[in-house]
Amino acid sequence: MINSTITSNTHELKQIPVWKNASFWHITALMAAFSVFYYMDVIIDSEGWVNLRYDIFYTVHDLHRAFFLIPVMYAAYAFRIKGIAVTSLLSLLIFLPRALFVSPYPNPLLRALIFIISMIIMGVFLSLLLNNISARKKLEEDLSQAQNDLLSKQAEDKLALNSQRMQALLKLNRMTEATLKEITDFALEEAVSLTQSKIGYLAFVNEDESVLTMHSWSKSAMAECAIDEKPITYPVVSTGLWGEAVRQRKPIVTNNYAAANPLKKGYPQGHVILKRHMNIPIFVGTRIVIVAGVGNKDEDYDHGDIEQLTLLMEGMWRIIERQRIEHDLHKSEERYRRITDNMSDFVSEIDPQGIFRYNSPSIRRILGYDPEELIGSCAFDLVHPEDREYVIARYMEGINTLSDRDVEQRYRCKDGNYIWLRSSGHPLYESTGEHIGMIVNSNDITERKLAEEKIHQLNVELEQKVAERTRALHDSQLALLNLVDDLNQSAKNTALATRKLEETNNELKAFSYSVSHDLRAPLRSIDGFSLALMEDYQETLDDTGKNYLNKIRAATQHMGLLIEDMLKLSRISHAEFQHESIDLSNLVQSIAQTIQHNNPDKDIKMIIQKDIIIKGDRNSMEIALTNLIENAWKFTGKQKQPLIEFGMTLTEDKKVFFIRDNGVGFNMAYTNKLFGAFQRLHSTDEFPGTGIGLATVKRIITRHGGQIWAEGEVGKGATFFFTIPE
Repeated sequence: MINSTITSNTHELKQIPVWKNASFWHITALMAAFSVFYYMDVIIDSEGWVNLRYDIFYTVHDLHRAFFLIPVMYAAYAFRIKGIAVTSLLSLLIFLPRALFVSPYPNPLLRALIFIISMIIMGVFLSLLLNNISARKKLEEDLSQAQNDLLSKQAEDKLALNSQRMQALLKLNRMTEATLKEITDFALEEAVSLTQSKIGYLAFVNEDESVLTMHSWSKSAMAECAIDEKPITYPVVSTGLWGEAVRQRKPIVTNNYAAANPLKKGYPQGHVILKRHMNIPIFVGTRIVIVAGVGNKDEDYDHGDIEQLTLLMEGMWRIIERQRIEHDLHKSEERYRRITDNMSDFVSEIDPQGIFRYNSPSIRRILGYDPEELIGSCAFDLVHPEDREYVIARYMEGINTLSDRDVEQRYRCKDGNYIWLRSSGHPLYESTGEHIGMIVNSNDITERKLAEEKIHQLNVELEQKVAERTRALHDSQLALLNLVDDLNQSAKNTALATRKLEETNNELKAFSYSVSHDLRAPLRSIDGFSLALMEDYQETLDDTGKNYLNKIRAATQHMGLLIEDMLKLSRISHAEFQHESIDLSNLVQSIAQTIQHNNPDKDIKMIIQKDIIIKGDRNSMEIALTNLIENAWKFTGKQKQPLIEFGMTLTEDKKVFFIRDNGVGFNMAYTNKLFGAFQRLHSTDEFPGTGIGLATVKRIITRHGGQIWAEGEVGKGATFFFTIPE
């Protein structure tokens, strides 16, 4: 059985039966058709078809044979040598009968054989040519397939490397709680694996790209390196070949590290032996932030290694930057939360329609609402109805003009009560520049408003009282002027005028006790007018009138001192209290020296106990001790051997401090009057003073949480005792 061989697209040989091959039947049909055509003249003669034109069949028999080249060539193409042999043999069998019995030409058999041989030669040549073409085509297809296989393998390898890199970046991305060292160590090990290297390192670059700081070595590099003291920082200018990535600002690949290179500076003894080396710079914008290097790959480093290492390190840096930004953002949010939680004000974001979009946590402390509770509600609904129209108008002014607005308003708390808020609004914009409302800062001013209301009421009352007092003073001034006129008219009225003047002066003193603050201006007027009378009417007034005016001025000045002392007394209660350690012995010594300096004509003996120390306010204690020592100094003035003593004694485990003098003393029956304002046991002529000093002392001691009392006897001096809790 004759079989045929066909060539598939995959160049695999497959044997099939010949009768199942279409080419076999095509060739058979051609051979049959050309055989009929070849013997057509014989057929015409035998059948007697005389009317049929057949000149062609008698004359060009060689041309008839030429037709048989077609199936022979077809067989050469389809079946190669076997096809040529079979078709040539069939052609010979077809030619022989005519050559032997029919052909009128000489040597017909030789002519047929020559034609057959020519056919065989042409067929063989064509077969060889086709085989060569087919072989070349198959070779090209094999080469193409090999290239495709190689490219496919390279693509698969690259895909595998890309997949490995993406897996590494995915793992890096999940290392949210890892330290910087853990992240860089992991990325470096992955870089060594991706590039099929043996060692690796990673260094950070400072901002001006002048110093490399080694941050990570691969585990294998650490195992191979025998240097004990490994440097951490390397100036770029002193680095060798591995610093070229910074200097040239591009990846540097050295596939034969042993070869001579003018850029190498060698490495110290114990360093890892390098065979191949590659490092790359990682950029952020135009600045190099990292230099990553690998080494000792078994094969040469190529562009794919540069690409994989660059992509991995860039991904690592983005993750580091993201973690740094997240860390900074977290710290900023924590700082902002602490500020907003503890600030005395609360901050709100309100859209152009007045709807709350945000409230800071401090709103809970001020208004009682949770920050999210008011989101979506209208800010104006909580404004007091009497203030609402004004507040809305002010807010819309700010919205329409894109300007700041301040407003004071009554605002409803969650418990239903209203408080006063001072709200400052500022235009709020998106990052795109779109205006989205106002950022409003509000603080509680209720206490200030209540104080202002109280001050307003007090001012109204004060104005009423001042008006009343002014009218009274005006009447008194008129009375004084009338009195002066009466004195000018008659000296006989001197006694009466004096009595009236004393009565008026006493009334003014009593009046000043109750309204000391309101009388300072009128007192200055009285003093000023009295001085003006003395200066402008000096020639008109007699000595008695001048004397009266001097007394008027003295009285007003005395009242001024009373007012000043009252103010001092008032300030004692409101002065800031500074709690500190005070050496009372040194303080008393200093006060005594000052008083002695101011009164050089009076010599008083002072006995001061040493190292008496308390805890209290130094300024107020200095005022208290000054009043007590001046008081003792004043009332010992008539003694021949005046003595003042300061000391401390223990009574029932309590420290009791005292100031004792040997002055005029006092009657214990009046001890309850000693510490009252304006209470005096002696006349001002005998012992000058305002009657405020001891009241001031008592207030200071009381403010310290202590007690004060006095003991004395007329003509035998007095002792003032006080306690200061420890």
